[in-house]
Amino acid sequence: AAPLLAAGAAVSAAALAAAPTVEPQEASPNRINVAVRCRPLSEAERSANAQGICRCIDQRLVVLMDPGTAASNDYLRADKSREKRYAFDQAFGPEVDTAAVYEATAKPLIGAVMQAYNATVFAYGSTGAGKTFTMMGTPQDPGVMLRTVKELFDTAFEARSSSSDGGGRSVSLRCSFIEVYNENLRDLLSADAREGFL
Repeated sequence: AAPLLAAGAAVSAAALAAAPTVEPQEASPNRINVAVRCRPLSEAERSANAQGICRCIDQRLVVLMDPGTAASNDYLRADKSREKRYAFDQAFGPEVDTAAVYEATAKPLIGAVMQAYNATVFAYGSTGAGKTFTMMGTPQDPGVMLRTVKELFDTAFEARSSSSDGGGRSVSLRCSFIEVYNENLRDLLSADAREGFL
């Protein structure tokens, strides 16, 4: 999956103007949902006239176009398509914002978590693929992690304050944010980065 995330894709003005809505998947306590987000080309890639090769079709299929040209004497592959196609539960193109990614992937887990099910959101990809941007986001556009924590606390507050007997429900939330890097685990919520290694 890492090459898919790193491939990126060019964003046209038309694509930005007509950003699609993404329908969330139904939550199920026993389902693994594999989603991929193709990032747009970076400024450096655009300035180097790099060509986007990643396309998302029907919110489930990722097509990687072959950026190279066939050799003139390559008769065996002359009429063959060199694109690669990969199917996922959900596929997000570069024009899809983080809010839509959150709504379709992590938000459906909130109800199950509030019913005491465990849930995991795992971001994987090569360096520069956009994992940190998707998970952490920016102050103006929070990532999946921050949106999830906010929704969990909002839902817990509602559960505590809205009970039929007026007493509210006791809610205890525990979460961890773990980074796996070079086969080392680090607790991202640790106050001291050196002591955060697990």
